[in-house]
Amino acid sequence: MSPADWSRTGWARGRGPAGYPGGFVEHYLVPVLYPASLTRTVQVLLGATVLVVDVIAYALVFACTAAARRS
Repeated sequence: MSPADWSRTGWARGRGPAGYPGGFVEHYLVPVLYPASLTRTVQVLLGATVLVVDVIAYALVFACTAAARRS
């Protein structure tokens, strides 16, 4: 557990209700990063999109660097 987990869950327990189960990441970040509606197909499409954008970005950087060396 992170320091934020200790303080938040401890504070919640101190005023009565039980703290949330698991840690901060499981409670707040996992539902945002992996929503229930995220299917395998959507994951593959998002991954492919990121890969294509990365390849284009690196190609542009390489092209600009090569052009600058020739000048």
